[in-house]
Amino acid sequence: MENVPRRFSPVTFLVGFGAGAFVGVALALLATALVEDTTATTNSTVVRDDPTAASGSITTTPESRPKTKSALDVRLGPGTSYAIIGLLSRGETVEPVGRDADAKWLAIRFPPGSAGRGWVPVSELEGATGIDRLAIALPTPLPRTVPDFPLGIPPSGGTAVATPEGPQGTPTPQFNPGPPDLFVSRVSLLSDGRVSVTVGNRGPGDLVGQAVFVIVRDLGARSEQLVSRLGNLRVGETITLVTSSFRVTSDEGETIQAIADPHDNADDINRSNNVMQLTLVAPTHTPTPVPTPEPQGE
Repeated sequence: MENVPRRFSPVTFLVGFGAGAFVGVALALLATALVEDTTATTNSTVVRDDPTAASGSITTTPESRPKTKSALDVRLGPGTSYAIIGLLSRGETVEPVGRDADAKWLAIRFPPGSAGRGWVPVSELEGATGIDRLAIALPTPLPRTVPDFPLGIPPSGGTAVATPEGPQGTPTPQFNPGPPDLFVSRVSLLSDGRVSVTVGNRGPGDLVGQAVFVIVRDLGARSEQLVSRLGNLRVGETITLVTSSFRVTSDEGETIQAIADPHDNADDINRSNNVMQLTLVAPTHTPTPVPTPEPQGE
């Protein structure tokens, strides 16, 4: 039986070529889609799990936020060397917004609900989880009071020279350049229970054109900030501020702290003498004796 050679069919060739090309293109598109999907999934996982990609806060509800274990100082930066800017009471919730590089200090919104920021140690908080996911934050100093007086102290620290002022040629007072050294010199109790705090300046420089800040507080949740008027506190001078709402009412004694320049506005050269702590006892009110009239002789 002879083999009959098959004739070449252009139609069959074109149909087969088209089918093969279609299958090849479809497989290529499917492979590309799988690669893109895998890449997108991988990228999304990296962004979600990368701690440095955090936006700077953890989405929490007030019920799940950390709470203070006891009354806690809020500081200007991550460390006890930073100035105290406020106080949190025991059991108070905080809203985290960042952390330090070692994740030992937590940046929180302070005062609560504001755009301000303060720092508290993580060890003094309950329920502080996910700290490593927070972005590293830097301490933000409070704005300093800008001196407003006619004569400025030279930036180089030289001696200020008095210049005539007005038609009478009245000399402008000279100021001692250099940083001041504010200290709490005396804390006393007034007869109505208010607290009087005296702050002095040991120099070498004058405090010029600024207010003096003092915080008076107990070791619980009560505190009051005292602020003087803008002015000058020269070397050797003192100023006395008195609380208005903070009062000592316990006749068994209360431990009171007075903190001068708590926000570090004055560039204090020595902060070791800015705090005085002592126990004050509420004054006892004894009735004023009524004089007995002397009998008059007949």
